[in-house]
Amino acid sequence: MRILLSFLLYLSCICATQAQNLPNYSLQIHFASPAEEKIIKKYAIETKFTDTVEAKKTLKILLEQLQYAGYLTASFDSVWVEKKQVHASLYLGKSYKFLQIDASKVPPAMLQAVNFRAANFQQKKLAYKEYLTLKNKLLNHAQNTGYPFASVFLDSISIENAEFSAKLQYEKGTYIVFDSLLVVGKNPLKMNKKFLSDYLKLYRKQAFSQKKVDDAEKLLRTLPYLKLLSKPEVTFERDRAFVLLNTEALKVNQFDGIVGLLPNAGNNNQLQFTGQINLKLYNLFQSGKNLQIAWQSPRTQSQMLNIAYEHPNLFKTRIDVAAKLHLNKRDTSFVNFSWHLQLSYWLGGGAKLLAFTEFLQTTTDSLQTNSIGNNFADTQLQRYGLGFEFQNTDDMQTPRKGWQLKLTASAGNKNIKPQWEVDNPIYKTLQLRSTQIQANLVLSRFLQTGKNTTLLLQTQAGVLLNNRLFINELFQLGGIKNIRGFNELAFYSPHYSIQTAEWRLYFEQNSSIFGFVDYGFMAVRLGTETTLDTPLGLGGGFSFATKAGIFSFVAAVGKSNTQNIGINQTKIHFGLTTRF
Repeated sequence: MRILLSFLLYLSCICATQAQNLPNYSLQIHFASPAEEKIIKKYAIETKFTDTVEAKKTLKILLEQLQYAGYLTASFDSVWVEKKQVHASLYLGKSYKFLQIDASKVPPAMLQAVNFRAANFQQKKLAYKEYLTLKNKLLNHAQNTGYPFASVFLDSISIENAEFSAKLQYEKGTYIVFDSLLVVGKNPLKMNKKFLSDYLKLYRKQAFSQKKVDDAEKLLRTLPYLKLLSKPEVTFERDRAFVLLNTEALKVNQFDGIVGLLPNAGNNNQLQFTGQINLKLYNLFQSGKNLQIAWQSPRTQSQMLNIAYEHPNLFKTRIDVAAKLHLNKRDTSFVNFSWHLQLSYWLGGGAKLLAFTEFLQTTTDSLQTNSIGNNFADTQLQRYGLGFEFQNTDDMQTPRKGWQLKLTASAGNKNIKPQWEVDNPIYKTLQLRSTQIQANLVLSRFLQTGKNTTLLLQTQAGVLLNNRLFINELFQLGGIKNIRGFNELAFYSPHYSIQTAEWRLYFEQNSSIFGFVDYGFMAVRLGTETTLDTPLGLGGGFSFATKAGIFSFVAAVGKSNTQNIGINQTKIHFGLTTRF
């Protein structure tokens, strides 16, 4: 009985709450004529509301729409409430398609800054929407040049012979300059104030600019080591503006090792261990510098080493510098070495341009591989390229929605270097110096499908163009970073496209379960032959945060021309990522 009474009480509370949220008020607009009622019916407005405040907001929106359409004298003469019904008496007035504006009171320099000339106002009549465009441009220019409290309005309004005319007034208000950047929050980011000022381009005694404040938000959201808890707030004191940044420092420095179990196709499919170590250090010396070191052993007698360093705001400019070193030793077949130098220029809005140069050298052990006969060769390549990056995700570490894009294209001269096999007749048929072109694309779209679910749709693509490409120059694909369900670096390809669909369910900020499909279309080099392949990877996994770090587990199977789906071909990756 007690349980039944409790349930009935709970049910009554729910009904009472729902009743409170039901529309209790209706809106009734009174017109002077049926013609006016017909005009208003063109505007879709709500007529049911939970309270009178919402009803009055709707009336305000309707009035703005009418004035935008040319009914400049439209107004609600009276608004009253009677028996749960909001009544409004509308005065619509005439529709003025154009208005004559006298802009002599606006400084000519202001008009020129927004591409309007004062002389034009004496010869041209403006539509009301053109006036609104002009007004917004003037206000935007003012608030970005030190006058955030400027106002633009019409004065001395007159109506004569169905002509609407007015004087355009401009009041600039107090001149405001930036003062200090204030980093606040429960666990605020610790950062050198000088670097932060250079990075955001917000300096003391500089004219206030709302655009720079808006750009600061976008720039801060690209930093992986902080979380912006709210939009930057501006506090004005006399003629100074203080920018408050509500941030939370994130533990993003990483040290992790991952152990993998892979079938060894060359040894009766017996399991073999692979491994990798990653070290990522962000915001070194509280100045935005980043260092990454990654080592990997994807198979027996094979190793990879990557070192990358990023230095932001070179000489207090919007230019970032990055340097990278890469070493890839593939058993006894070849060794690839490269260095990469890149300059990035921030365009604002999460976008930046890239310019880079890269030197690549590959050497082979011809005594072991009969290199030129097996499509291996010693080569050197110096190339130059351009790129574009864009990002507007809501979170750098665990994005739920937004876009990520990276596009690069480069070209350079490749030299084939005959060494031990200099007398090999095949060299006489090769063009030892040629032009090589490369392009790469990574496009990611994060769609928030629910409160705690996200769908990732991603495209990865690359193309190499040259009259003779050797195996040791090709893209090396397969494994945890692109085509899951296959051995690391299982495919050698001159051009490829990989489509990924991955669904994620988050049950904590850094904890989730996920399932994915990877589908590739690529040209695959096998010995001296190139064939088309469409590898397919299916799998899933989970990751969850612990006191020691983030534990991750991924299992996947794959199907291609050289591999069938089977339990004995399942690829399993698990590891612990420590953040500090």
